Amino acid sequence: MDIITTAANAAWKVFLIGVLFGVGLPTIFALGLRSLSLGTVTASDGESVQGKTSPAGLAGAYLCFGIVLVAIAYGVLFICKTSIKHYLGIELPL
Repeated sequence: MDIITTAANAAWKVFLIGVLFGVGLPTIFALGLRSLSLGTVTASDGESVQGKTSPAGLAGAYLCFGIVLVAIAYGVLFICKTSIKHYLGIELPL
């Protein structure tokens, strides 16, 4: 019975990380793109006219893109931490 509990615990962690990186980061990126389009106005003929992006939309976009970039950098460093330690002698506290 202990092996089932251990396997279920590991499966839950894998599922959570998969949802976070498989759905979470692309969603945050899409929210950043949506924030950039807050100044867009649709004309009566259906054509989209680009206006000035609002400061709040620009700040939200920068925040979303920053979160995605930090997550990507963390993932790359986490994967490469052994190689970085071996070749450069730098031990990363990840």
